[in-house]
Amino acid sequence: MLDRYLWGQANRISPESPVPIVRVQTETEALGGAGNVAANICGLGLSAIPIGIAGDDLAGEKIKHKRGGSPFCARACKRIYFAKKRQNSSGL
Repeated sequence: MLDRYLWGQANRISPESPVPIVRVQTETEALGGAGNVAANICGLGLSAIPIGIAGDDLAGEKIKHKRGGSPFCARACKRIYFAKKRQNSSGL
């Protein structure tokens, strides 16, 4: 899974629903799900060998790049990979 983070400033609440209106200034991406767990294990100085299937799309390519091109990741044609978006804001 690929996690996308949208960072920005919120200065008001939407009149249609109680959600902040965020002016996005930057966007970052990181491994999510099991990829995040594997990255945390490696961050502790241990080793992890993630095995999985990545979609044959842009998100799957980014995941492959972030994992260092692991040979234990098969590419599946006609499969779309999950990407989650999270908004983070300051203000209000």
